[in-house]
Amino acid sequence: MKQRALTCFLSYNSKDKSFALKLSRDLESQGFSVWLDERMIRGGQSISDEVEKGLRRFDVFVIVLSPNSVKSEWVKDELRVAIQRRHSKNRRAVIIPVLLKECRIPIFLEDYKYISFQNPKSYSNSLAQLCNSIIFSRPLHSKFRTTYSGGFIVDSIQITTKISGSNYQKALYQERYTITPIKPITRINKEINVDGRIIGVHLSNGTVIRKPIGKKGERWLLTPSTPLASGKAVNFNLSYELVNEFRYVKRWYYSIDSPTRLFVYKFIFAPECFPKSFKVTLMQTQTTILEKALTRRSTIQGSVFEYKVAFPSWRDRFEFTWI
Repeated sequence: MKQRALTCFLSYNSKDKSFALKLSRDLESQGFSVWLDERMIRGGQSISDEVEKGLRRFDVFVIVLSPNSVKSEWVKDELRVAIQRRHSKNRRAVIIPVLLKECRIPIFLEDYKYISFQNPKSYSNSLAQLCNSIIFSRPLHSKFRTTYSGGFIVDSIQITTKISGSNYQKALYQERYTITPIKPITRINKEINVDGRIIGVHLSNGTVIRKPIGKKGERWLLTPSTPLASGKAVNFNLSYELVNEFRYVKRWYYSIDSPTRLFVYKFIFAPECFPKSFKVTLMQTQTTILEKALTRRSTIQGSVFEYKVAFPSWRDRFEFTWI
């Protein structure tokens, strides 16, 4: 039986709605289920009944602290229920305060460490702290490991593809990953589908076992030299070359299949293969979420196009095309 994702109940005041909506979307991008009244309560439903349902089943109670919320009787009531659940028998509920704006901390939360979101420029770091506080919380860690079987969190993916040849014959891939295992890892799976020929596959500090999938696909078993320990961030580099991949179709796909905090993809085209335009399309299942033309940057290496996004939605698929 498939287990449900960890559920975060987001308690906030309506005057802080824009922040709450952004935070809920970003938490969901990391594999959590978020209970947010704005989206969970439909017209004609009892607000109090639906809030009660949400408070009965949450794993994590995230309370947004601001001058608005600490004065709200509704938020105070939600906090009282969360405190009761936190201290009831056989419950593993976790309470995490996030500080949006300076305010008087409620007495029940004075001994709780809060995560500050006061500086918008540090939002990504704050969100990463919040996610780690949930995932590696002692009561919730084993449950997250069960509900998300991927085995690790991706702190960053940074990929550079260097394409050369008058007909785009050669493409050199250099992929750098920073991951944090949520359980001990002895290998990582990677799947790749190509039209061209793959050569020169190399993994830093480890080996790669290649297994065919169908006519055009391969599954790579990335095996580190030593097992990776839970909760400890590690870097590794993967490189390979594709020959004749883009002679006829100028398109490349990349799928996000693990909770990811930062995704950066850079294409460098040698001077002899000058593309007229370049765009990225973001897909969720079969739905186009975003289509964006990227701006060319000229360097001595050639034309550079770069796409960068923080906290991409889990299981998003990116399509890069050029003409």
